[in-house]
Amino acid sequence: LNLSNTEYSNGNLKISADLRSEAISHLKTLKNWKELITQYNYLYFTAVSMNDLITIENALDSASLYSAKYITDKDQEKYYLLANISNYYHSQSNYLKAIEYQEKAIRGFKNLNIPFINYYNNIFTLMDSYYLKGEMDLALNTCKTYVSLFDSIPEHSNWMKSDLLNH
Repeated sequence: LNLSNTEYSNGNLKISADLRSEAISHLKTLKNWKELITQYNYLYFTAVSMNDLITIENALDSASLYSAKYITDKDQEKYYLLANISNYYHSQSNYLKAIEYQEKAIRGFKNLNIPFINYYNNIFTLMDSYYLKGEMDLALNTCKTYVSLFDSIPEHSNWMKSDLLNH
């Protein structure tokens, strides 16, 4: 996995994806389900960077399968997966599904008391999905609900606040 991360950092996305896929095979034999879901999520991000729709869909489908079998509502990996599924639907302009999955993800993060900095980007996707679906009131209410929480994020990480306020 470290080699995959290095290759990703060096811009060698295909090599990174191949190495991560190989590591995923080993995680299956180890039955390390939480790490398996995490690595499928990373593979999803790599595939998005490569614009590789087949790998995107395969990573999400596989992660969903293992998540349904081995992950509980108390596992944060479930909510990162739901957020990625939402991002996929958002990229496909299926805003109804994007909203459904993003709301579940955000609710899960809150229930597990996950620090806001770990999921604040999901708020923007939710708000943007409402906006693009034509539900301006829900987009505005989402913005009003969360805008003050963006102040808790360090300035160097808080690149979305201006987008949130200007959207």
